[in-house]
Amino acid sequence: MAVPEIGDCLAFALPNGLFGVAVVLARQTHRGVESLAVAVMRLALDHPPRAIEASGADVLIINYGGLLYPTAEIYVLVASAYAGHASLFTTTGRLSIGREFDLREFVLAGAGWDGIPDTLFSQLEWEEDSAGPTQRLPLAELLLPAWTG
Repeated sequence: MAVPEIGDCLAFALPNGLFGVAVVLARQTHRGVESLAVAVMRLALDHPPRAIEASGADVLIINYGGLLYPTAEIYVLVASAYAGHASLFTTTGRLSIGREFDLREFVLAGAGWDGIPDTLFSQLEWEEDSAGPTQRLPLAELLLPAWTG
C-alpha cells in the first residue's frame, strides 16, 4: 500500500457506524525516517467524508476527561507504518495544502495510525455528555501562513 501524499483525505470507520477523516498536512524525512503530519478532523458523518467536507471542518481539539491543556490532534506518524494499518483508511480525495509545515511545529501526540478512530470517537462521546467542544481550530485557519501552533 502506498504511503499517503500531502493533502490526502483518509476516511475511517468509527465504532458507532459513522465515519471520520484525517488530512495529511506534511511529509518529511529526518535522519532517514519519513514521517507524516496528519490532522484528525472534528467530523463524523454517515458516509466516508470527501475532501470538500474535510476542507470545511475543524481540526479535532482533545479535551475529553477534563484535560488541563487541550491539544489539536495533529499526529506525527512514521510513514512506513501506514502499510500495517492501511485497511483502516480509504482515500476520499486530496486537498491543496497551500503552505509548508515543519513537523517540529507539532507535538508527537496520541497513539499511532490505529489510534486515530478511537481518539475522534472518545472526544465526540465526551462532548455529548458535556457542553460540546470548548475550542475550535478550522482547517482553513491552520493552513494560513501565519499560524504558529
